[in-house]
Amino acid sequence: MAVMLAGLIDVIMLFYVALNGYFCDGELQLKT
Repeated sequence: MAVMLAGLIDVIMLFYVALNGYFCDGELQLKT
């Protein structure tokens, strides 16, 4: 159970970082 929870947190963090990078890139493209 704990291992599955840790894996889920890793996946959420991965999506969070990916989305942050995506939105930051989008904002930079819109500004230029």
